[in-house]
This record gives sequence, C-alpha cells and structure tokens, in this order.
Amino acid sequence: MQFSKSTDYALHALIHLGLSESQNHIGIKELSASLGVSESYLSKIMSKLRQDGIVRAVPGVNGGYELARPADRITFLDVIHVIEGRQQLFECSN
Repeated sequence: MQFSKSTDYALHALIHLGLSESQNHIGIKELSASLGVSESYLSKIMSKLRQDGIVRAVPGVNGGYELARPADRITFLDVIHVIEGRQQLFECSN
C-alpha cells in the first residue's frame, strides 16, 4: 500500500518531536528545516494532527508543537487515519 508524502512527513515530524528530549516543543521552522519541506505545507499537516489530538500547539513567540500524549500511545494507524482518511485500509474479497 502506498501512502502520501503528507503521511511520510507527518510520521517524521512525530518521530522528531518524540525524540526531542532537550525541549518540550519544537517550532515549525526547525521542524520544516529538519524534514526539508516548506513551513506552509508542514503547518497544514501539523494542523490536522492537532485537530485529532496527536500534537498540541504551544502559542507564543517561542511556541511550536509538542506531542499531546506519550509517544508510545501514538500509532501508525492513528497517523494514517488523520492524513489519509478513515476509510478501510484493506478490503477482503471473501
């Protein structure tokens, strides 16, 4: 099964947030630079993740994004549902 680039970026952003022990949140500029994607494109992806409760936006000049729940409570399927939609991933022919 093929997933969109948006899903790939979402997963990488979440991994980056999960592995970032030095700070609680990371700004969109740092995230976009580390992933090599535009800030506006990544902002749309992060907005979807925020609306679904996977990440939390930290307001302010030094704001950014942080995981809204522990990393071990976020599944690949959670991210797929947010980015790709909640349709059935597999269809049984029997």
